[in-house]
Amino acid sequence: MGNHVERLGSIPTMALSDMQIYAALAIALVPGILAIRLATELYK
Repeated sequence: MGNHVERLGSIPTMALSDMQIYAALAIALVPGILAIRLATELYK
């Protein structure tokens, strides 16, 4: 994972690569799964 920190403002049109999109989705999936598990536990 060679993610280099860019200066703010140097991002032209928020062009994300496919890898960044998939990584963001994978990262967002974890709290989502945990929230669903918590909700089902509390619902019992």
